[in-house]
Amino acid sequence: MGEGQRRTYLTGETVRQKKYFYALRPLLACLFLLEHCGPVPMRFFDLVDATSVPADVQEAMRDLLRNKRLASEAAEAQRLPVLDAWIDGTLETLRTRLPAAVSQLDMAQLDRFFRRAIGG
Repeated sequence: MGEGQRRTYLTGETVRQKKYFYALRPLLACLFLLEHCGPVPMRFFDLVDATSVPADVQEAMRDLLRNKRLASEAAEAQRLPVLDAWIDGTLETLRTRLPAAVSQLDMAQLDRFFRRAIGG
């Protein structure tokens, strides 16, 4: 999800501020799972605080949230190089951690489990 958001929405000179969060959250969730192997925090900054995010990136995220709260939902702003670099670097790191491909049989088993879990 983070990669798709980055590629689709975070490429122009200006971007919708909320699109950064759509790229950041899935990357942070992946990092959290690698670091903690437990339920991912729902609140964005609980997730940030629980992962190994450099201080300058955390500050850029906090600034982005402050700015987003003051602006309209569709507000655009200049891209943020510190976040762009962190997103790109994290995507590259996560690519190296991808598990081996899952076979269709495994996906079918997972689908059956999911349907039983939701009572379907």
